Amino acid sequence: MYAVASYKLDRGMWSGKVWYTEGGQVSVGIHMNVNDFWYVWCGWIIGGLVFLVVWVAAIVLLGWFMGLIAGWIPAAILGFISGILWPVTLFLLILIILLAIF
Repeated sequence: MYAVASYKLDRGMWSGKVWYTEGGQVSVGIHMNVNDFWYVWCGWIIGGLVFLVVWVAAIVLLGWFMGLIAGWIPAAILGFISGILWPVTLFLLILIILLAIF
């Protein structure tokens, strides 16, 4: 068995990688190794930081009331996109810091 934990459902047994049924097994394509684990967590961290920075910027630019109410929408969109593309976001952040220094 592939998964650490499996869950009993109505028609079979679900594990993290394979759906086991009475007739055999059907792969569902959920295969996460250690590198995928770090990629996902770095995406959550970078996306969350971008979300907070954009939301704070919206509060500063629009004021407390409008920034708190409407600022989370663009912050969520940019946080989601930068969380998925976090290597590009990190590269651009390092590039901006280096350009600001030199």
